[in-house]
Amino acid sequence: FTTTPDGKAYIANGPEDIHSTAMARSGTPAIWPVAVLDPKSDLVQHTFEAYYAWTIAPNGGGYAHYGNNDWPYAGVGLAHAFYQLGMVGHAWEILDWTMAHQTMPNLYVWGEAVDPVRFDVASGDSPHSWMAAELVLFLRDMLWRGDDSLIEIGPFPGSWLPQHSTIALHHVLGPVGDSGYQLSRSADGTKLTLTLEGDAPSGGYRVHLPPGWILTQLTLDGGAPAPMHAYDVLIPSGTRTAELTITQ
Repeated sequence: FTTTPDGKAYIANGPEDIHSTAMARSGTPAIWPVAVLDPKSDLVQHTFEAYYAWTIAPNGGGYAHYGNNDWPYAGVGLAHAFYQLGMVGHAWEILDWTMAHQTMPNLYVWGEAVDPVRFDVASGDSPHSWMAAELVLFLRDMLWRGDDSLIEIGPFPGSWLPQHSTIALHHVLGPVGDSGYQLSRSADGTKLTLTLEGDAPSGGYRVHLPPGWILTQLTLDGGAPAPMHAYDVLIPSGTRTAELTITQ
């Protein structure tokens, strides 16, 4: 380990590399897809805050790496790790930058390494399949992740579900089987209706509301108000419809 100026330890690449953008590339896979490092550890949390301060913050959400080029797939991979660590603000900043800096605008295409001035490909492939995989897996984890015992939904940015809109995933194939959901928000923005589809996990579903959204009432399958938590909502297995009343 080495230390940041405030004296706190962080994880570097090794004795020969204690401060470079490559550190975040090395550290990311230890959080996702396999949590080799403890995401709740103070050391890990501080390490990734240091990665953010050195690698992402100076570039407004972009990941400037070798050759001072933007590396979109590295950024989205790091965003996924931030999300797993509960640093959703950092994750969404990278995602917003990524969507605003497509190598081929409006086609959802990014190059492997991108010139930060011209925004065209500096090296590697375009379209970059690794980048596409990173993006799809990250988006899916925000909307649907887990196993046959528990499926978690969210948190995702509140802007994804404005008033009178719907997020839907149909025929999601995975450990549960064939399943999905539709989450709709009312015209006045105060009610969410979650309709669950297909096979259900044994432990139900946990819905994590976007930051700033607070649950005030939960109704399951049209019954009486159910026990609840203000931010994370547990929906029992077998439920088909949940109505959530929220405030912001």
